[in-house]
Amino acid sequence: MTPLPVKACCTVKPVESDYEPVGALVQIDDYSAYVVGPEEAKKAIIVLYDIFGFHANTKQFCDALARERDYKVVMPDFFMGDYFSQDHVPSGHGFLVNSINWVRLISYIIGHATFSKTEPCLDKTYAWLKNQGHDTVGLVGFCWGGKRSIEYAAKHDFVVGAALIHPSMMTLGDFKMAKSPLLLIPTKDEPDLVSNSERRRLCHADLSSIQTPHFELLKTKPFFDKCKHVRYQGKLLRLLSHPFHSFFLDINHGFASARGDWTDEHVRSRVNDAIQETVTFFDGLFDV
Repeated sequence: MTPLPVKACCTVKPVESDYEPVGALVQIDDYSAYVVGPEEAKKAIIVLYDIFGFHANTKQFCDALARERDYKVVMPDFFMGDYFSQDHVPSGHGFLVNSINWVRLISYIIGHATFSKTEPCLDKTYAWLKNQGHDTVGLVGFCWGGKRSIEYAAKHDFVVGAALIHPSMMTLGDFKMAKSPLLLIPTKDEPDLVSNSERRRLCHADLSSIQTPHFELLKTKPFFDKCKHVRYQGKLLRLLSHPFHSFFLDINHGFASARGDWTDEHVRSRVNDAIQETVTFFDGLFDV
């Protein structure tokens, strides 16, 4: 895999822990959307939030994309205000409570976040953007939104690529159906797309040597050279690693959206990294 060059992380304005979103809620058909970016924007991004819906962190991520590259960024309210409660996250409780919360989570995803429920909202969002002159769009998906981004992009040539940030529920079938470039940013909580043996070899190998099933599928794609898998692991080990493949092994699922504690300097640093990777990824797609 031929990697995209990464600009210095200092080129991205740091995220803030005490932040007031600058976008606005806009009515698009029968749902609202968080919209940010200049009216004259030439490029557009659709963001799929995590199961906690509209959140200051996710809005700030949208604002950063709009600010750094003058994108028109639209984050639809897929769940129309009916978000999953952070009190029901299945962790940090006893066995019984965790079991109940897992049932709640699975039921919520089935009831709110399947592709059949997500697709109409994406269709309406793209139609709204197209009416404003945007023939192509990029997708950014957090958590469940990563999987839905691949599925939607597979059906539509107007999607230039998808950035998947701490994606969940990923399968080999998702990679098989992929029809546009992917930026993959998993954390230590997601299954690694690179096996341990391959990870050790990455200090000395190009990504094209990866032998895992996921990458074997991507290698068959004509856009393979525009894909990227990123996982940061700290400054020292990052310097020792292959410069175009690092590991997000020092951060948890949800860090870049609603579950991230952006008062923590380390978390904010990783969010800045994710923003930089995302804008650089789309630089190589919109500008071709």
